[in-house]
Amino acid sequence: MNRTLLAGIATIMLTFGVALGTQAYQGFKGGYGYEGVNIRTGPYLSSTSIGLGYSSHSTCMHYYDTGDYVNGSPWWWHHTNTTTNTTGWSHEDYLWLTYPYVDCFE
Repeated sequence: MNRTLLAGIATIMLTFGVALGTQAYQGFKGGYGYEGVNIRTGPYLSSTSIGLGYSSHSTCMHYYDTGDYVNGSPWWWHHTNTTTNTTGWSHEDYLWLTYPYVDCFE
């Protein structure tokens, strides 16, 4: 391959990498449905709790993924508690999203 083609491919990959990385911290506003919701380092009950969320706190929900089952559901949200600026994982049963959805940016 010649240098021009390689440079073009590298530029495209870098552009997509920056765009995808930027979107990873984009999400929806929400909050906690209970008092003292654990914010964990991973989507598992055995993951370390690094903070707590309360019903008076706001969140920015980045994305969700599967982890340990809680109340029959494996879905956990990666989010930031915008009141305490703690970022981690909490199970979907303890969180809520604003509706209609409102974007938030970290």
